[in-house]
Amino acid sequence: MPRRRSDVADAAMRERCLSVVLGRMTMKALTAGNDEDASSLLSRWSYLRDENESFDPHARSIIYGSTTKRELVSRLVEYCAENATVADVAQLDLLAVRAAGNATWQAYELADEVAIEGALPSDQQLRKRLQRALAPLVEHDVYVETRAGATWMWLWMHGGGGGRVFRASDVVYAACVPHTAHVFTTRTSPMRRRALTHALAVTFGCCEVREMPLRGRCLRSLARLALQRNALPGLSHQLHNELDLPAAPPRGRAKRAAPPRLDGRAVREDEGERAAKRQRVDAAYGTKPQPTLEQVQYRLKTRFRGLQAAEMDSGQLFRCRVTFTGSSVLDGFRNLVSAGMATWPLPPHVSNLHRMARNLIVLEDRRDAHTSG
Repeated sequence: MPRRRSDVADAAMRERCLSVVLGRMTMKALTAGNDEDASSLLSRWSYLRDENESFDPHARSIIYGSTTKRELVSRLVEYCAENATVADVAQLDLLAVRAAGNATWQAYELADEVAIEGALPSDQQLRKRLQRALAPLVEHDVYVETRAGATWMWLWMHGGGGGRVFRASDVVYAACVPHTAHVFTTRTSPMRRRALTHALAVTFGCCEVREMPLRGRCLRSLARLALQRNALPGLSHQLHNELDLPAAPPRGRAKRAAPPRLDGRAVREDEGERAAKRQRVDAAYGTKPQPTLEQVQYRLKTRFRGLQAAEMDSGQLFRCRVTFTGSSVLDGFRNLVSAGMATWPLPPHVSNLHRMARNLIVLEDRRDAHTSG
């Protein structure tokens, strides 16, 4: 049996927490093409492990003896609700969020980059700092853990007069990486966002936490884009390889096309031109797959260029939004150039996108303002 804890929360609240968190899991815990099921995810939850780091007998009988998701959730809630703490629930919730990989993450930048240039504080120190910073603003529970080189924060901000009623929308997840000046959080309400950014600024000792024009579902790619922009010399590639950040699951079912069958007698007359295109593309984007951005938006505030419409004033600003969406917009731009469907050279706001750490770009006339976001 799991050991009894002294800081056990109210039984009804614990049951609600476990029901919500376990209910969001599916028998196939990952949707990213892996074969990991709920049992392998639960095997990493420390509450269910014994001294030998394996399931205790009762937990094993529940997990492998349940035939439906409803039965699994019901039996686990009944088994764990008596002694599980909020920290236990938070650890399970973080496991599920990392496994699913379908949360939308927003990037933030610390105003003073020296704030986390070195190693991060210990999990316990970080939790205490966050609790002190949040205490005047909102009722809360905080859990912090370090996994695969990144520090993960689970913040349940349940302020209000209704008591501690657990709702998934009240929880904000955050992740930060040492040697960078970036923190990534899931999207939340404006009130919680203000409390969160204030707490992060106080915790890391900086004057401000700025929201970046960078968001998406693939946390691994967002971190890579941020590292390529502001990491200390030599750390970008190293840190990206060491981190086990979740990637977004692919949309739909990937289609595997059969390789083309070429006649050995055929001669490519444009082989030289194709090789030159490949060299230009590799020089601009590199040879490895690009970070995954599922949406890139350009906002134009420029004077109209092209055939002048009679009703348009030549001095009037032309405002327009152009949005590119797909499984990987950056790879899409690269493929357009490779296929000869985009004029080379590409404008800087397209060719340098993988180094800009943003997927919202505002274009203005140079005489009025510079490109911003």
